Formats: sequence, structure tokens, C-alpha cells
Amino acid sequence: IAGASPMNTFIEKLIWMLRCLGCPFMGVFYSVNIGGKEESRCLYWLPVEYFITDEDKEPKYRPVGLYYMKPRENQDIKVHVNRCTAKASVLERLSSVISMYYISVGILAGISRTTGSHTCEDWPYIPLLLTWTIPALIRRIASGNLVVKDPKVEFKGLTIRIVKDPDIRRRKHVTVTLFAFISIVLPWLTLLLAYFTPPIGYACRSMYVTTICAIWSFNSILAYLWHLKGEKDLTDPSILH
Repeated sequence: IAGASPMNTFIEKLIWMLRCLGCPFMGVFYSVNIGGKEESRCLYWLPVEYFITDEDKEPKYRPVGLYYMKPRENQDIKVHVNRCTAKASVLERLSSVISMYYISVGILAGISRTTGSHTCEDWPYIPLLLTWTIPALIRRIASGNLVVKDPKVEFKGLTIRIVKDPDIRRRKHVTVTLFAFISIVLPWLTLLLAYFTPPIGYACRSMYVTTICAIWSFNSILAYLWHLKGEKDLTDPSILH
């Protein structure tokens, strides 16, 4: 869900999925901050050369997140958007509901087990560690808009004129920073549960969770800083992806 990709090859799809699983900020940013509208989800995948400002200049950075700019009205992009997108099926939405239920039960189980002694093997690692995916699951259930074809291919030869929207950009500054903070901090709440589950202490549970949380936080900080710097292409430089 957070790692869904419209890219054409299996390797590209796999790399994007692993990138989102290894970096909570990227998955949450795409699923929640970009929004559920078909148009915004399509334009997210396009590099800067597909856009032009009212000054007839190419924007410095991709017009998403902190650098949000919206397409000017009365442009013939709806046909291209429709070719790229599709609605999630009832089964796909139901699978998201089941996943959210599984994670919610795991969270309750983890909290309840702080009152008794348990082994490392029967502690709900996966549901608790995947708590950060809940916003993406809610977005999939509520919106259901999927990008199924590569916008780079479908929008080839088209230049999209974009304009500033100060009100939305201010909101984006708040939400992007908020989700970056959540992506960096939220996984560590799992470590607190692991630590205070009897036997209390830095046991096997805590060491395993610490490793995962450290990787996620480092990657999320790196991704946020790179977005703060500004991006011209979603996969450039490739060393960070």
C-alpha cells in the first residue's frame, strides 16, 4: 500500500516497495501528504522537466510537499490522469481493513502484555512496528485512487503549467514536518513497550526493536532533509534510493 508503484518493471516496483518499507517518511508522505486525488497522485511521479511556471521557466524543484504548486485550470491533463489511474477494488480495500485490524489487535496485545511475563517469541513485533502504516491504510480505504501506469510515459510530450497557492503551501509545510516527526519518533514507542514488558529491561525484544527503529529513523531523517533541500527527480540521486 505505502509501497505501491506505477513503474513498469518488476525491479523498479520492488526497489520502491523496499524503499518505503525501509523509510517510513517516504511511505507516509506519498500516501497521506500528497493526498488522495487522482491528479496529485499522478503528478507526484513526474520530474521537474514536465512542469513550467507562469514565468515560462522550469521550476527549481518538483512541485510537491514543501514546494507545492498546483496545475493551472483549463489544461488538458484529465485524459492523461484517467489513463494513469484506477479505483481500488472492494477486495483491495477489504485487505486494508484486515491489515489495520491486525495491527490494532497487535497494539492492544502489546500494551496488555506489559502486565505479565512473556517470552520474546510470543511478543507481537510486526503489528507494533508497523503502526506507522495506519495512515496509509486509512487513505487507501477512504480514497481508493491508485496510480497503475507510469505517468512519465503517459504524460510524455506534455508540459504542465503550474501556479503557486500560498494557503495550501503553508498547510503543506505544517503537515510535511508533522509527518516527518511522526515517522522518526513513532517507531520508538514500540521500544518503550518492549522495554517495559516483563521481564523489564534491555532484553532480546528491545535489541531487535532498537535495530529496526534506528534504521527507520535514520532513513526518515535523511529523506526529510533531502526533500527539504529540494528534488528534481524522484529517483535522483539513485544512491539515496
